[in-house]
Amino acid sequence: MSFIDKLVGLATVGSAVANTTVLHRVASGLTGILALTMIASLIGGALLIAGFYGVYLGLVYYGLNPYAAAVTVALLTIATLAILLLLLAVRLRHLKELSHYEVQRDLPGMSQIVKVVDAFMEGLLTPRSNSHK
Repeated sequence: MSFIDKLVGLATVGSAVANTTVLHRVASGLTGILALTMIASLIGGALLIAGFYGVYLGLVYYGLNPYAAAVTVALLTIATLAILLLLLAVRLRHLKELSHYEVQRDLPGMSQIVKVVDAFMEGLLTPRSNSHK
């Protein structure tokens, strides 16, 4: 998705919520959702750390060497991180493909607008030659 597609999409959404009270409600709702997501992520991270530490203590308690237990927990942590990063990459790829096709399908005239804006930006950013003087 090009930069112009994103700008046109934002402008389209912005024109739909031009009323300031609606915009304020949307912004405060998004801020609340973002804050709650950050708090939940921090608590989830703390629980994961506590869980890995609990696994380490359990392995040591049941007779495993502390170094072997640390290596086991480190490998478990790396495997968990790899799975989470893989899921993130899949979701980001899906979101990128979905957003481009959804905008084109929901707004049929969007492709012509994007072409006009791309041509304008190309003309604006292309340096002029000195042959016209």
